[in-house]
Amino acid sequence: MIALLVKQWKLIAFVIAALVATWVWVTVGHWHQAAERVPALEKEVLREKRGREEDLANITAAYSDVLRASEGYQRELKAIRDLPVPDNTVIRVCRATPVPKPAAEGAVAGGPGPGTTTTGVLHETLDLDTRPLYGDAARCDGLSAQVRGLLEAAR
Repeated sequence: MIALLVKQWKLIAFVIAALVATWVWVTVGHWHQAAERVPALEKEVLREKRGREEDLANITAAYSDVLRASEGYQRELKAIRDLPVPDNTVIRVCRATPVPKPAAEGAVAGGPGPGTTTTGVLHETLDLDTRPLYGDAARCDGLSAQVRGLLEAAR
């Protein structure tokens, strides 16, 4: 076997040289094709970069709009919080006037009659806790401020 290899060394060297030359030729061909695609790839990369920059600009603009609306909302809330609340605030609650029982004949009626004018003032004691109303009013003011801030930002 070795004697056969020694006799045919020129043929073996030629085959190895042909394989190396084919491998080099194929590799250089791939490099050449890749080099031809580079300008198109560069254009595609630039187009993608511009698209991302536009997306970033749109996101930045939307964020600044939201930030502006939030700042307006926070200013409104601060202005509402800084308003003094008077201690002697009057809350009027209207109750239905109870209908008096008919008086016996000859007795004096104990309640208002049909000819009595209404004064709008309740003379009975109201057991009404007004503290929850202040919380509701503060929440309503906050929602109003938020709506005004959002409407201002939408302009």
